[in-house]
Amino acid sequence: MPTGVIWCISSYYFDIPKKQKNGRYTVDQPSFFAYLKNNLIIGFEHFNTIDSSNILISTENGFAWLDRKRDKTSTGLPQSFQIMIQKVFLTNEKDSLLSGYLTQQQAIPKLKYRDNSIRFEYTAPEYRDERAVTYSYRLENFDSDWSAWSENNSKEYTKLPKGTYSFLVRARNELATNIVETSYPFTILPPWYESLWAIMVYTLLLIGIIALLIRYIRKKSTEGARKMEIQKEQEMQEKEKIFQADTQEKEKEIVSLKNQKLQYELRHKSQELANSTMNVIRKNEILLELNKIIEKIHEDMNKSDTEKLQPNIRKRLKIMQQEIKQNIERDDNWKKFAENFDLIYENYLKRLKERFPELTKNDLRLCAYLKMGLSSKDMAPLLNVSYRSVEMCRYRIRQKLDLARDVNLMDFLQEL
Repeated sequence: MPTGVIWCISSYYFDIPKKQKNGRYTVDQPSFFAYLKNNLIIGFEHFNTIDSSNILISTENGFAWLDRKRDKTSTGLPQSFQIMIQKVFLTNEKDSLLSGYLTQQQAIPKLKYRDNSIRFEYTAPEYRDERAVTYSYRLENFDSDWSAWSENNSKEYTKLPKGTYSFLVRARNELATNIVETSYPFTILPPWYESLWAIMVYTLLLIGIIALLIRYIRKKSTEGARKMEIQKEQEMQEKEKIFQADTQEKEKEIVSLKNQKLQYELRHKSQELANSTMNVIRKNEILLELNKIIEKIHEDMNKSDTEKLQPNIRKRLKIMQQEIKQNIERDDNWKKFAENFDLIYENYLKRLKERFPELTKNDLRLCAYLKMGLSSKDMAPLLNVSYRSVEMCRYRIRQKLDLARDVNLMDFLQEL
C-alpha cells in the first residue's frame, strides 16, 4: 500500500483522510467512496494495490477498481439528484390512483370527504446503490415534525379530517452532497353535513326549531296563564259557593229566627185569642146567669104583695137586663176577632169565604170556633144562642159545604 495513504473504514464511513498543514487529518463530507461502503465486508476488508493510483478492493459482489488519479467530479455521479411522487392512491374502499409521477404539481386537488384516506409512493432514483437513498416525510397541518430517515418509499394516512394539507417528502443520497424535497398539496372537503348548503339547512332548521320552541313556550305560557286563570276562577267560585252557603246558612238562621219569632207571636196571638174567647165565654155565661136570676126575681115579684115597690124594681131590673144584653152584643167584636184569626191561621176566613161564598157572617163565626176546636156547648154563649141553635147552625153549614154524612164537620174545617 502506498506510503502516506490512510484508509478510514467503519460500518458508517469509508474514505481516505487528507493531511492538513498542521498535521491533522480531515475527511470529505460526504465521503467520495461512500457508494462502496455498503458493499464492503466489514472486518474482512482487503485492498490490492496494482500501482500508486489503481487499487482493487474486495466487496460482497466481487472486486471494485479504484483509480485515485481520476477527478472526483468525473466519477460518474449523477449531476442532478431528484425526488418525485411516483403515485398517489385513494384507499378508502379500494385503491384508486389519483395521480402519478409528479415532479411538479399543476393544480391542488380537492378531495371529497369520503376520500380522506390517501397513500403516497415516492422515489429518488439512484442506480449505483439503491440503499444509498433514505427518505423523511411530513404532512403539514397534521404531523408535528419530520419522520426519521428510512428506506421506506411510501406513506399512508387514513381518516384525515377536513382541511388543507401538504405532503412533504425529502430524500438523502449518501453518494451525493444534497438533500432534495418535493411536496404534494391537497384539500379534503368537509363532509356533506358540514357543507355550505348543509349549514344553511341547519341554520334554517335551527331558526325553525327556535321559532317552534318560542311558539311552544308561548303556547305553554298561555295555557299556564289560562290554567291559572281557570284555577283562580274555580277558587273564586269555590269561595263564592262557600260565601253563598254561609249566606244561605245565615239567611236560614235569620229565617229560622224570624219563624221562631213569628211562631212565638202566633202562639202569643193564639193564646190571646183563646184567652179573649174564654173570657168572653165566661163573661157571657155570667151575664146569662145574671139575666136568668133577674128574670126569676121578676117572676117572684109578680107574685109578691109589695105592689108599691113593683113598678120601681121592675123598672130597674128591666134597665139592668137591657144593659146586660147590650154588653153581651158589644163584647162580640167580630171584626177584631176575624183579623186576629186570619193572622194566626193564614187568612183562613178569607179563603173559606172565597171557596164557599154562600156562607154568612154567623156561619163564618161558627166555622172559626170549630177551627179552634170549640164544642157546641162552648160556642152557645159566644153566639148568644142555645145549644140546640148551635147544632142547627152546624147542620146548615154542612149543607152549604155539601159534606157527606160520614165526614166530620170539625175535621173538614181544621184540614181546610
